[in-house]
Amino acid sequence: MLNQEKLQPHYEHCLPIVRFYWHRVIKGVVQQIEANEKELILDFGCGQQRLKQYLPGYNIIGYDTIKEYSDIVDYKFLRPHTIVCSHVLEHMNMPQLIETINNFRCMEGHKFLITAQPTENWLSKISNLIGRPGCLKSNLSPIDHKLSMREIHGSLSKFYKLKNRTNILALTVISKWVPD
Repeated sequence: MLNQEKLQPHYEHCLPIVRFYWHRVIKGVVQQIEANEKELILDFGCGQQRLKQYLPGYNIIGYDTIKEYSDIVDYKFLRPHTIVCSHVLEHMNMPQLIETINNFRCMEGHKFLITAQPTENWLSKISNLIGRPGCLKSNLSPIDHKLSMREIHGSLSKFYKLKNRTNILALTVISKWVPD
């Protein structure tokens, strides 16, 4: 079994370039958020809740399957303005992704879904070697990734309309979706 800590983004990694990358990703996500401080933001797959650190004073509820990181047990009853999924959807298999999308669609009133997924290019494979050398498949993709960005975006596009997309250092794509 993998150590869950190894699977977390490396905001305190020993290499400055890895720390720089992860801070750029969270800043890129924050730039996509159009909610005000009172509107609820669901940080789905929140991990160690970095979004709260970058948006102090905002109404953010973190949900994660790792109970120690999560503010709540069940996210499905929430009515958020914005749902953020940063580097989490690729860890699901297709049935889990479809179930999660359906759960999001039932959460009335959300205006935006912001997703961030790693790219699958040669640069991302090199960065995986640097940042996560002990957690890679033979093709240099992380062993905990089950879905590609293309598969995730294909599934999301059936229910959401892509509003905009931002690329962070050719390693992550941040996408902003609106309900269709």
